[in-house]
Amino acid sequence: MSKTKLGEGIAVTDIDSTVEGTVNHVRTPREVIDLTSEDLSDKVGCVRAGTSAFASPLLANGVGGLITMEGAPQSHLGIVSREYNIPCIMSLEPVEGLVDSEPDTDAFFEEWGEVLDGRTVAFETETAGGQIKGEVFEV
Repeated sequence: MSKTKLGEGIAVTDIDSTVEGTVNHVRTPREVIDLTSEDLSDKVGCVRAGTSAFASPLLANGVGGLITMEGAPQSHLGIVSREYNIPCIMSLEPVEGLVDSEPDTDAFFEEWGEVLDGRTVAFETETAGGQIKGEVFEV
């Protein structure tokens, strides 16, 4: 399997098995509701922040994985993803050159979401010290 690293962040839990799916960048509750009418097992939800509580229905409906562009494992989605045992990588930072906008701006998060949306990705994790590093690769 050929893979290209897209970004790195903090994994909520160490992942024992392969997580692979197509990224769906969701920005609003309506987009989440529309997405939950599909089989989500081969989908990876992507939201801006770990406090995006509107994305919780993705977890309840069996999404294969979750990416946030901000947030920590102690945030709402981190806690709920652990409860549902759904792999989640938080505060995913893009590899250099993938996003042109200034970091931590609305334009950055919108561009980063657009870069991820529709790509088939795989998660990998590695425990280093007290933190679990999560990486996302395009496959």
